[in-house]
Amino acid sequence: MESGILHIEQPVVLPGKQAVLVYQQGSGRAADTGNIFIPAQAKCKLLRMNPIPDPAEFILTGLEVEGELMFRRKRKYAGSYGGSRRGGRAGKIGKILLGILIVLLIVGGLAAWYLLTPYGPTEQAEQALTAQQQKVTVHTTENWIAFDAAKPKGNSVIFYPGARVKPEAYSLFARDLAASGHSVYIMKFPFNFAFTKADAADAVISSHPDEKFVIGGHSLGGVFASRYAVAHTDRIAGVFFLASYPDQNGNLAELGLPVMSITGSNDGVLQKDKYEASRSLLPADTAYYSVEGGNHGQFGSYGEQKGDQPAKISEKEQRAQTVSALISWMKAFPSDSKK
Repeated sequence: MESGILHIEQPVVLPGKQAVLVYQQGSGRAADTGNIFIPAQAKCKLLRMNPIPDPAEFILTGLEVEGELMFRRKRKYAGSYGGSRRGGRAGKIGKILLGILIVLLIVGGLAAWYLLTPYGPTEQAEQALTAQQQKVTVHTTENWIAFDAAKPKGNSVIFYPGARVKPEAYSLFARDLAASGHSVYIMKFPFNFAFTKADAADAVISSHPDEKFVIGGHSLGGVFASRYAVAHTDRIAGVFFLASYPDQNGNLAELGLPVMSITGSNDGVLQKDKYEASRSLLPADTAYYSVEGGNHGQFGSYGEQKGDQPAKISEKEQRAQTVSALISWMKAFPSDSKK
């Protein structure tokens, strides 16, 4: 069909199985359709019409109305309806990519929420950071919170907090332990995860060369405390776990270090099967202590923890039993502290 000026007296429909974009005269809007409607009384110039296998069907690639170019789109003709297939595939790929992007945004948002909403200290725990204590001096550095015992009696303690728990949430535990003569250093971690800086204890030990240390942690913190001990047996005198257990990289079974494991009978977070299986990674003479009625969250002071069971004893009672058990355990092995 040759190019020319057509005068349309009645609406004309040019059927086509390939969707094309056509500006309807006077509407200013585009219609994506398989049929091309040309309004009545429209004077049109067909710039090019490409015949395809069915002579009754055409691909409209250009349309000029009253001398004004309303639409132009280049299409590559690739066999029967090839352009349409490519367009369809491109549309499907675009939708898939959009779906993936939406999923990534949702996952990223959830991850950001998870990282940026840690368990914070209770009001009482915050007060323990500033209240004057006769037996304990508290000071904070960029990398740890120190609870210095006024009259040291034994090994100092390096403590790794649980996952997503702010270090301040263990201030009451650290204060009570320091009051008994054991200085405590609660480590700070990026995003409150011990795995982000597993060797954090190095800084404390290097800054206090005259002290001998035991290391321990709560929940995930205990896992990485044991790993540190395995890699630094010359710098660590013992390892303890609060509602925690070692993994294979923290295997303490043959290292000859004193170990203590403390759990709560109402702990709803600790995976009991993995805890029992981990006993093979601990020395045969490991000291075990169960706080009857205690749960997971009350090893710290940050309120209820998701997935935990209600405790049957107070946080204060659980903390008192935990501190007493640790003090008795540390008395059972020698200290090289010169402080």
